[in-house]
Amino acid sequence: MNTLRRSTTLPLATLGLLVACAGNGPTPPPQGITVSGRVQDRVAEPISGATVLLGKSSVTSSSDGTFSIPGVVAPYDITVILPTQNSAVMYKGLTRSDPALLYPDVAAAERTATISGTAPPASGSATVVFFASSGRYALGGGRADATTGQYAFAVRWHGSYDTDAGQLYLLRWTTDPTGLPASYNGYASKPLTISAGGDFSGNDFAAAELTDPPEQSISGAITVPASYTLNVRQFYIGFGHLGLSWEEKNALSNAFTYTVPDLSGVAFAVAAEAVDGSSRLSSFFKGGISGNTSNVSVPLAAAPQLASPASGASGVDTTIPFSWTQGQGTGVNLFEAWPGNSTSPTYFVFTTGDDAKIPDLAAEGMGLPAGASYSWHVHRLFPVASVDDAAGEGFRRFLIDLDGGDVGWTVSERFGFTTKAAAGAVAAFATASGAAAAGGAQHRGLVMRAAILAGPR
Repeated sequence: MNTLRRSTTLPLATLGLLVACAGNGPTPPPQGITVSGRVQDRVAEPISGATVLLGKSSVTSSSDGTFSIPGVVAPYDITVILPTQNSAVMYKGLTRSDPALLYPDVAAAERTATISGTAPPASGSATVVFFASSGRYALGGGRADATTGQYAFAVRWHGSYDTDAGQLYLLRWTTDPTGLPASYNGYASKPLTISAGGDFSGNDFAAAELTDPPEQSISGAITVPASYTLNVRQFYIGFGHLGLSWEEKNALSNAFTYTVPDLSGVAFAVAAEAVDGSSRLSSFFKGGISGNTSNVSVPLAAAPQLASPASGASGVDTTIPFSWTQGQGTGVNLFEAWPGNSTSPTYFVFTTGDDAKIPDLAAEGMGLPAGASYSWHVHRLFPVASVDDAAGEGFRRFLIDLDGGDVGWTVSERFGFTTKAAAGAVAAFATASGAAAAGGAQHRGLVMRAAILAGPR
């Protein structure tokens, strides 16, 4: 019997394609990037000895806060563990190769120096002498005696540096009935270099050194979200990234007008804060205002609202998602969970999402303790386009420098919770109000402009 054999001929081009594909083999995995970053605090001081976790990689930050991890595929989550600060900070969904990982408080020890001298006496005027560093955050000031002209004050900073160069400024003004400047009748500045522990006396200002700056004005209005009440308004005179501020509280009008001095290189800012009935906070800092500017807009936004777990929840562990509604403003959220004692760790998570989990860091010695009382809330900062932006040096300056740009900052209400009890232990149940109160002092403000409060309070 003959068997019929049917042959099929492939076009030569197709055959060549198949051979070529077979020769290439499987598609290789992504090569990844090298993530080379820096761990630092809010005043740009490097943090050494921090553990940086990225996937299965773990490295320690060097003496200048730097670290490097190769072969990273973006997007990635990264966590920095800060043993000295008993804190951990996570960034979710990064793609940049040069993240600046921020501890949201100061980590370095405080240093001080003392400055004293005399200013020409001026009855009926307020005279403030203050020091502002040129590139760092050494800042201090005090009032000169109206009769003798004598002044003395401490300059304070957090950092590893001992010496700092800056300017010693004198500003004099008369006040209106509310304590705000009505006119300016004296200004002077001179260079000064200070060092930690030093006493810098004899820094006298002569009458001939003072100029009489002309007056200008700035004016505008604050937009307050529905159900919020305006309770704080601040006016700043910025000398570079540091300066002076005046604060007004309670019974405030949304409209404002401030008298400002006409000085070269000086800019002005207005900030406002409002709260609602659930203690949610909304604030906005409008900077870079020139003299004789009207229609300045200071737009406050509604804060995030916490959803779950409900305040007073118990049995919370690292598998439980915390969720919230976003609030207004295009920005980045910072979830924060802090303990009711001084020994348990604090956790921060940067995200653009509306939920987060406390990172499971038990293997690294920063685990969530059992049966512990905690509180949590959510900061929202805008305009910040992405978590990548929150991991840049500009974001740190955005939080503290007077010339760091406009910034909106809102904070949700605060909820309390109790962590899951250890096996065989009895859970310590807490009420909603009790858990929040047990949290002790709330973490201090995330946005803190570097300025001396000149008055009123």
